[in-house]
Amino acid sequence: MMTVTSLALEIAFVLVISPTSAFSKACETAGAVRVPIDVPEEVLCFPAHLFQRSKVDLLVSPIFLAVIVAGSAYVVRLLGILEVDDDAQ
Repeated sequence: MMTVTSLALEIAFVLVISPTSAFSKACETAGAVRVPIDVPEEVLCFPAHLFQRSKVDLLVSPIFLAVIVAGSAYVVRLLGILEVDDDAQ
């Protein structure tokens, strides 16, 4: 579930900054893409070559996600949050 969510956010970001997107049309410079930020009135345009995908992109997201999930599971186990207390019966 976390992998699907992570990839969905990445795909949404890539679609928004693509040169054919209506969102990117606000950039008047050829070869520039608009980067979404929290303030809708602000228009930040950067050269498109800064946002090229690389082969590393396919590995970094799943590895980072696996580290976060494993770390979270370790912290939950360390704190004993899911531990059932047998003396309570």
